[in-house]
Amino acid sequence: MPSHPFHLNVDLIMLGTQFRDVHATLDVYAAEMGPNHRKYLHDDGAVSFIYFSFESHMAAWSAFYHIVLDRVSDRVSSDSCIAEFLFLRDQGVIPEYDCGNAPPLLLDTY
Repeated sequence: MPSHPFHLNVDLIMLGTQFRDVHATLDVYAAEMGPNHRKYLHDDGAVSFIYFSFESHMAAWSAFYHIVLDRVSDRVSSDSCIAEFLFLRDQGVIPEYDCGNAPPLLLDTY
């Protein structure tokens, strides 16, 4: 499971800024539930919730990337999750930030 610094680094790479409050919101149950916290606030509904809560497309993209990085980490480990995330981005699997639009629906391919 990637720690918040991993998510903040992805924010910097993909968005040029960090969204600490987005990650804190998505992981609000992590301390008491461990990895099981992803049953909550780690789906398309969470991305929408972040968009409407922060009134920001960029914040929604941060939430989208947070969830995708978590899924990538589950497949390859937290040690190499950012490298794999960037590889998938370069392959066109993970979409680039689009400032005028909300992120796409989450796919099972991440």
